[in-house]
Amino acid sequence: MEQRSVRVLFRGHPQSPEAPGPDGVREEKGEEHLTAMDRKVEPPPRWRRLVVWGVAAALGVGLTAAAYWRFALTRSLSVSADHLVIAPVKVGVFAEYIPAQATIQPRVTAYLDAVEGGR
Repeated sequence: MEQRSVRVLFRGHPQSPEAPGPDGVREEKGEEHLTAMDRKVEPPPRWRRLVVWGVAAALGVGLTAAAYWRFALTRSLSVSADHLVIAPVKVGVFAEYIPAQATIQPRVTAYLDAVEGGR
C-alpha cells in the first residue's frame, strides 16, 4: 500500500514531538490527527448531483416537446362559415391602394395663449 503525505489541521497533540508549521498544519504519514473541534467534511455523493441534472434535463426535454406539440404542429385555423367569402378567380389589375375615409385627431392637444408667445 502506498503511503502518502496528508496535510492535517493540528493545534497541538501532547504526545507529538513535532511542532506544527506556521499555518497550524502538520504533515503526517498515513494518519490524521484532528482535535475535538475538527471534523471531516465529506463531499455529497456524485449520484445525487447526477440525479438532479437528469431530472432537470428530462423536464427541459419534456417542456420543449410539449411546446413543439402545442404550437408547431398546429397549422390550421377554424373559421365559421358565415365569415367566409367564396368567389371565382378573375384576371385583372391588382391595385394596392385601398380607399379609406377617416378623421384624424391629435392624441395630445396643447393650447397656447398670447402670454407664452407661441412657444
